[in-house]
Amino acid sequence: MKIRIKYFQELVIVLGVIILAFNYLQPEKLIIKSDGKGYYEYLPAIFIYHDLHWNYLDTLNTKGYYKHSEYKVGAIIEFRNKKINKYFIGTAFLMSPFFMMGHIWAKITDQPQDGYSKPYQDFMWIAALFYLWLGLLYVRRLLNRLNIKAIVIFIVQILLVFATPCLHYVTYEPTFSHVYSFAVITALSYYFLLFVERQENKYLYIVFVLCALTILIRPFNILIILIFPVIFSGLHQLCAFIKNLLVKKKTALIKATLFTVFVLFLQCLVWYIETGKFIIDSYYKETFDFSNPEIINVLFSYRKGLFIYSPVLFIGSVLALVYGIIHKKYFAIFSLLIPFLIFTYILSSWWSWWYGMSYGQRSYIDILVLFAIIMAYGLNKLPVKLFYVILPIFLVTIPVTVIQCFQYKTYILHWDMMEKESFWEVFLKTEDRYRGVLWQQEKSYSQNQIVYQYMIEDGLQIPKNTSYSLLDIINLSAVIPENFDMVEFQCDINDQNSDSKIILSLKSNIDSSVYWNQIFTYHQTRGAGVKKKAKFQFSLTKKQINQAENLFMVVTADNKNVQLRNGVITMIAFNEDGASVYTKKIKEEVLKIKLDTSVMNTIKIESLKTGEPVNKLIQKKAKKIFQFKERKRRLVIKMRSTPEWLRSLETKANDQGVSLDEMIERDVEYVLNND
Repeated sequence: MKIRIKYFQELVIVLGVIILAFNYLQPEKLIIKSDGKGYYEYLPAIFIYHDLHWNYLDTLNTKGYYKHSEYKVGAIIEFRNKKINKYFIGTAFLMSPFFMMGHIWAKITDQPQDGYSKPYQDFMWIAALFYLWLGLLYVRRLLNRLNIKAIVIFIVQILLVFATPCLHYVTYEPTFSHVYSFAVITALSYYFLLFVERQENKYLYIVFVLCALTILIRPFNILIILIFPVIFSGLHQLCAFIKNLLVKKKTALIKATLFTVFVLFLQCLVWYIETGKFIIDSYYKETFDFSNPEIINVLFSYRKGLFIYSPVLFIGSVLALVYGIIHKKYFAIFSLLIPFLIFTYILSSWWSWWYGMSYGQRSYIDILVLFAIIMAYGLNKLPVKLFYVILPIFLVTIPVTVIQCFQYKTYILHWDMMEKESFWEVFLKTEDRYRGVLWQQEKSYSQNQIVYQYMIEDGLQIPKNTSYSLLDIINLSAVIPENFDMVEFQCDINDQNSDSKIILSLKSNIDSSVYWNQIFTYHQTRGAGVKKKAKFQFSLTKKQINQAENLFMVVTADNKNVQLRNGVITMIAFNEDGASVYTKKIKEEVLKIKLDTSVMNTIKIESLKTGEPVNKLIQKKAKKIFQFKERKRRLVIKMRSTPEWLRSLETKANDQGVSLDEMIERDVEYVLNND
């Protein structure tokens, strides 16, 4: 028997997603996360913890993944002094078979049956891949019945997956509801077409049940039924169908409605268990503003514009519009345009029109079947020569989307704060130096929050392919007894378009890392060459500081030389209410200077010569003395903690007949005075 390969095209596309994920985008360990965790949360709550009041989350700690009381995703909210899951149950319903498989596999492989261990994470990715396959299958079946060419269907399927954010929500955030909505809505469209063609009641029942399931996933998506007129040749045929449905299918409509009510009652039952009420507004704190829709932003903004992050949909829409006008398919044009505009109007009226931290306008993934029809109509009737001229324009959007998915995952593309300048700055950039470049937010602080400061020698020149230690504190608690939350390195820097970086490392001992992070110098220079007062800030936790014994800060030069001037390393404590150790030490030095008559006379003479206020000169002197003492103290610690250096000093002390302490004092003075 001859096997027709076209029936396997959906599997080929899904296999392509898997290969791309493993070889470029890299699959995630943590699949159940962010909003997706909220959709999924019903499953462990019902089948493992038997608690739809969500109290188990207060103490649950699934080792290796997250401590749930600290992992807040905004899904479980307070409603009249009771906890509810604001998300609807439909996505969890579709996930449930794969949850059960994960639960069984966890038992077979002797892994925690806690709902969040590796088997559950893996099967949730498999679930997303399955519903992607199912959605693509119904895309093909639907377009086949609309007389679209097989090659056009295959191209449209590829574009829907690889040239839209759909790819991201299958590989990086697969527990979000979008791919599930895509599958259900596409199936709904297909079975409605079958019902129109065959008038069989079973298809009417399927349509109504799928409508209910669409509501259970995301109520707003029921608007997809507005595209159904596109399958009719004109308004007259549509009206005749509606009349026939109401007259000849009354009993079937009643039965279908009962099926729908039964499915929707699942959500009411969950609400009743949670709150004691069958009907609630779980999004009561989030609203629409229909008087101020952000339509232009939703479609064209660099922040989250649909056509900016899915240009293939814009190209396909324009092509279909031109085709419709040329061939006078006005009913088809309005049948697709009107639901798109209504959908967009309501989407853009939501208080968070950008839909949080996400890639692209993710809500449109749910209705990709609409764009499948649009692109298919646009491509289907093209002359062969024109088809192969236009096709590359569509296909070139695929690598753009794939690269942007990579950028989103690697902190190159910002999750919700993109602007025109930042978009083009990182457009198609994948080099390491771009990672986090748009995420840098400078924290401000006051003088009384400074715990410690260390001045770097003026005029450092670091040759390419080398590294230089800016700070090396072996005994952190001895040098800096106070806790701090951030380390900042500030300097004038000349480093144009290189991959050089500032690295901060905390260790509990020489070999055990507590914290490690790097910031590329490009983040401050941005390819502009000389940069005045560049600031590299590293945020830390109290736990990391408490565990750390040693602190190291290094600058590495890669490919090009790096020049640093006026460098200063500062430790800051953001939760300090009173004066820090640093401030107190400076005050102590100021007091000593004021009590020293000879030093004060020298300062007064300098003030007369330079015109600088005496108090300002005292502050400068105090800081200089303090910095010298700190450098001296740090150097003593380093001498004592470096075996080779210490043995050398012991030998010199024996040779000169002095104590080791005195020898260290002499050597420190010599090093500092000749540095």
